[in-house]
Amino acid sequence: MYLGREKLKDVIRIELKKVLKPHIFAVLMAIVLGYSIYTSISWVSSYNIYDGNGNLLITAQENLRESKKHSMFLDEQTIQDVAERKDKSLFAYNSNLVLLITRNYNKKVTELERKDITSFYQNRTKGVVNQAAEYAGYMRTELESAKKSVLANRGNQMKQPIKLGYKEGWYSLNLDMEQVAVFVLILVSIVVLPIFAQSPKTKMKELCLSTKKGGRVQYRARAIAGLLAGSLLYFASMLIFTITRLVVLGPQGGNLPIQSAAVYFFSAWNISYIQQFLISLAIGFLAVLLMTSIVLFCGAILEQIVSTGAVVAFLWAFMLAPQPANITHFFSGFLPYNMLEFFGLYMNNETYLIAGFVLPRYTWVVTVAICCLVLFMAAVCFVAEYKIKYRFEYLGYNKMGLRI
Repeated sequence: MYLGREKLKDVIRIELKKVLKPHIFAVLMAIVLGYSIYTSISWVSSYNIYDGNGNLLITAQENLRESKKHSMFLDEQTIQDVAERKDKSLFAYNSNLVLLITRNYNKKVTELERKDITSFYQNRTKGVVNQAAEYAGYMRTELESAKKSVLANRGNQMKQPIKLGYKEGWYSLNLDMEQVAVFVLILVSIVVLPIFAQSPKTKMKELCLSTKKGGRVQYRARAIAGLLAGSLLYFASMLIFTITRLVVLGPQGGNLPIQSAAVYFFSAWNISYIQQFLISLAIGFLAVLLMTSIVLFCGAILEQIVSTGAVVAFLWAFMLAPQPANITHFFSGFLPYNMLEFFGLYMNNETYLIAGFVLPRYTWVVTVAICCLVLFMAAVCFVAEYKIKYRFEYLGYNKMGLRI
């Protein structure tokens, strides 16, 4: 029996429906939608401003509406106005502006002198290097001179002055999307488990193993179905979450630099919020595919849900266990769950010195993840070929795939 491309598609469709039934998929997406709405409303509520006695001074709607009206450049005049406290409002745009300037000095904004204001961006460049050095110290290592030089150059390359404006939708989206990615990663770990298990309901294994070609098609179809299931869950979840968050908090400010937010002010990476979103989205997708390939590899070897589940559970226990920073930097940080720590990718200025090149962590993580993904999928193919060959030899099949 020869299974061509159409038959391969049919087998993939059957396997995909087996692991990701439509009604289950609908329920999972409903959960993602509920989470998206809840967290978006919570973000809006966080913009309510209260006095010391807990009395509401400014509602979140008023705060956000007023903040949307203000756009400015962080130049010397703006810094001078903040130092003179010309705007004492409590709205989010002004609070963020004051916090940005405060982070750059070891003094209050009202104590700033003229020389402090003129050296604002030189101080920021020093802060970029110091933040990386602080994280290196956390890993009990020293920041190499090559990394210091590259980070300083990145800091100086920042477009000056920094443009500020309303960006709450993209800012909150980039902070919270890792939670959705983790949820999908957990789902994939469970959904893909039965891919290579015995299936008396569909009888696909018995049907396909009637020939060697059928056996190869079966393994190939199951591997593709696993990758498709993970991809479908990931992109559907991210689409729902992204649309919900941007509808609730607004899509403005995607082209602003991430340094316009106080938490990323000392980031060395000169990217916008949209670029940050796309980088995180790509890394999350690779993490899901890598997790899928690991589960597929274990399932192809063990072919039992319980045994495969035990191995996957052990992997999760290892990924969730606290790890020293240096171990995370060189090893565990490349595991699927740890890849989803998006916030640190842009805040810590973590770099790798590879063959004389200083690479941002997000660049090296993508490179390593792609290599590991290819290796695991190649291993799945190798295991499949070995098992097919072994079974046919054991069952007494000749080279033509016919019983002797």
